[in-house]
Amino acid sequence: IWPHENNKEWLVHATCIEANPNASFAYRIPLMAHQVRVLFGDVANDFETFSLASQISQAEAVKFFIERMRLDKWRATGIIWWNLIDGWPQFSDAAVDYYFDKKLCFYTIKSCLQDVCFILTDADSSGYHKLVLVNDTLKPIHVKYSVKDVGTNQTLATGYAHAAANSNTLVQRIPACDATRFILLEWDGD
Repeated sequence: IWPHENNKEWLVHATCIEANPNASFAYRIPLMAHQVRVLFGDVANDFETFSLASQISQAEAVKFFIERMRLDKWRATGIIWWNLIDGWPQFSDAAVDYYFDKKLCFYTIKSCLQDVCFILTDADSSGYHKLVLVNDTLKPIHVKYSVKDVGTNQTLATGYAHAAANSNTLVQRIPACDATRFILLEWDGD
């Protein structure tokens, strides 16, 4: 099953049961490699690392989609997972594979859909991220939060935030972070 380039096994398991590089879903193989390259700067040299990198890429994409929907609350009020589980062993964007093993994105979906969460938006044109507290409960909430750069262990923001019931609340603006930084959002409260 390795390498992925020019590999008939990959073609047969790219959601189209054809060992044909021109098959309707054959584009998914180079697309997956491209997404891994964009996120990590290169494509892995072994199957296990490539598999993990592609699952991280998928989880980040899923996180982005969920957070976009949650930030647009009342304008866009939902998301439907049309590809929850694979019907046969294949390379796909399902959250659960054919063998009922949960992929990394399954846990990302679960985490992103908490009733209360913080979302850090993409940087805007003025060079700031918005830190938004999402409250999908029917009661007001009060939380303590911190925003840290994991690589440098630098605290970028900390404080207390309040949100009305069923609301999105802009908590703070944070100077833009380099795209290669891993930012950790933590919160605790009622």
